Order: sequence, then C-alpha cells, then structure tokens
Amino acid sequence: KGEVTSFKAQGKAVYFSIRDAVDGSTLSVFMWMSDFDLAGIALTEGLEVVIEGRSEIYKPSGRFSFRAETIQPVGEGAFKKAYDELKKKMEVEGLFIPERKRKLKEHPVRIGLVTSRSGAVIHDFLSNLGKFGFHVAFVDSRVEGAGAVKDILSALSVLESKDLDVLVLIRGGGSLESLQAFNNEHVVRKIAEFPAVTICAIGHDKDVPLVQLVADYAPSTPTATTTLLNASWQESIHELSTLSIGILSHFEQDIWQLGDTLRNTRSELEEYLDVLLRPFRQLVAGFNDSLVALARILSSKKDEIVYAEKALVEQYRLAIKHTAESLLGAGKSLAQNDPMRQLRLGYSILTKKERVIRSIHDIAPGERFEARLADGTLVGEVIDKIVTNE
Repeated sequence: KGEVTSFKAQGKAVYFSIRDAVDGSTLSVFMWMSDFDLAGIALTEGLEVVIEGRSEIYKPSGRFSFRAETIQPVGEGAFKKAYDELKKKMEVEGLFIPERKRKLKEHPVRIGLVTSRSGAVIHDFLSNLGKFGFHVAFVDSRVEGAGAVKDILSALSVLESKDLDVLVLIRGGGSLESLQAFNNEHVVRKIAEFPAVTICAIGHDKDVPLVQLVADYAPSTPTATTTLLNASWQESIHELSTLSIGILSHFEQDIWQLGDTLRNTRSELEEYLDVLLRPFRQLVAGFNDSLVALARILSSKKDEIVYAEKALVEQYRLAIKHTAESLLGAGKSLAQNDPMRQLRLGYSILTKKERVIRSIHDIAPGERFEARLADGTLVGEVIDKIVTNE
C-alpha cells in the first residue's frame, strides 16, 4: 500500500513507484499491461493504491523490484469516482437502455452459473432452484477483490462457448470497494456481449453494480433469481393441473350419460322381451291345464289314451315349433334393431345437447354436435347444410 510517485507505460509493461506514507520509503513496481488494463483504473501521481503480487530481483544488476498482478485505489471516494465515470461512459454508449434487454425464454433448462464455490450464495441458489430438470454448468470464481476480475472473465469465456439458455452471475452483498470486480469495464462489456440471456444478482448497499445495469435481468438476491427461473415451469404445472381437472370432469360426465343411456336401453329391452315371451308363458300355462285334463281323461277313458297321447304330442310339437319360430324371429328383430349393430356397420347417432338430430333442420351451421360411433364419440361443428330431395 502506498502513494504513486511516478508512472510510465512502456511497451507491454507499466512501470511506477509507490511511497510509504509512514517512513517515506519507495518501492519500484513492474506490471504487465494486460494485468493493468484489467484493473481499469487511471494512475496519477499522488493516488494511493493497494497492489498484490510478488517480489523479483533483476539478476544482471541485482536491482530489487515488485511485480504487481492486481492494483486498486484506496478509499471509497476513489472507487465512487471510477464507478461514476465508467457508468456515464456506458450510458452514452447506450449499454443500459431497455431496448437491449433480452427476454428469458419459457421453460429454460441449460443454466451457466458463475459464483464462488465456498460461499453460502451457491447453496441458497441450488436449494431454491426447482426440480424441473435444470442442467447447471457451474464455473467456480472468486467474486471479491481485484483478483476476481480474471476469474470472472475466465469463467465467462468458458461458458460463452456452451449452448446455454441463460447465464447467472451471483454473489452476496458488500460495499462498493468489495464489489469492484462487478464494476470493471472488461467484465461489464463481457456481460453485455454474452450470447445468452444474462441474470446478475449482486447484493449492494447503494450504488447498483454496472453488471446489473447491463444485464438482461437484475434480481436483488440469488433466491429472487431462482424465482425468475422457476416461474414459467410453475405456471405450466398449474395450467396442466387445471386442464387435468377439467378433462376428468368431462370424462365423468360422459360416463354418467352413457350409463344412463344403457340403463334406459336395458329397461326397453326387458319390456320388449316380456312382450315376446308372453305367448309362450300362456302356452305353458295352457299346456299345464291340458296335462291336468289329460290325467282326468286317462282315469276315466282308458280307451282314448293312445289317441289322446298322439294328439297331445303333436300339439306339443306344433307349440314348440311355433314358439321356436317366434323366438327366432324375435332374436333376429333384436339383432337388427340393436343400436350397437348399426354403429358397427358404420352408422352413427348425431346429438346436439343430448338431443338426437333427426333432420338437417334440427341444427344450424356453426353449431357443435356429437357423433356416437361404435368405439367412441366425435365432436364436430356444422360448416354447411345440403338439402337432398326426398
């Protein structure tokens, strides 16, 4: 930590010195231009900074120097100034306008997730994510401090080549200083150019991180992010539940109506069969009477037994034949008039609101009707009517 006293950019590197505020000692610092660009800050003499890296000794001269890998300004004021300048720059470019926001597709499945493996945020996210067959491609990344910039950019580079429905970047709350990686210009532009829909949920105190301003969606917490991802799935489940209840209700109603029709048909058939068997019952009753009379005759007129026996047998044979012919005719009549037989032959029974349609004048174009077939029921709508000459 120290105050910048000199600064020079040369070739692919940056050279500067920092002075300790306590004893006035200075340290020569070397930093690759690529690392310096990632830091996203402008060095000026007098700016107090914090650097991270390792010490090195230049062998030919024995000169000691420090190779910095990250650099960041000290104090909330410096971060706020850098934040405001970059925000204004990107607003001018139109990166925050609503027209750039892309809509999350219904029923997303493939999710790219960037956050820290060790934080509580990932556990909150995964525990609240619905069981809808999501496939989460997770890339571990630091999410705090200047060193997080490289991790985040690397994670985004890995995920941008995958076929994703949505990218999710999350972390918990923090101060403007702790969230500096999410206000880094390289990270913000990477989010803006990401091929899939982006969701950034970065907890913050006052100033909204720039990645949230440029993202397609910016919920406040990881739990709110899962609510957004679950929404279309939960809505579809509700719709399916409602539809299944309606289908079941219609099916129960159809079964009840069919049962009622079968009960009426059974009653009609029982009445028809009773009419057909009535002569046979009368014949049986008469036959029983004849047997009684025959017994009386046999007891009084033995000479007439043979004649009466033959006459009785012939009468019985004729009666059986007549009854058999009657039953056969009745059976044929029942088979020919069986409604199911007509349906199996290709005919159908048309009904409108449970009333049989007997003429084309009973229904008008545009009205719906039901066609009862042998193996089910069709629901149709009248398009036109063609009158045939009777």
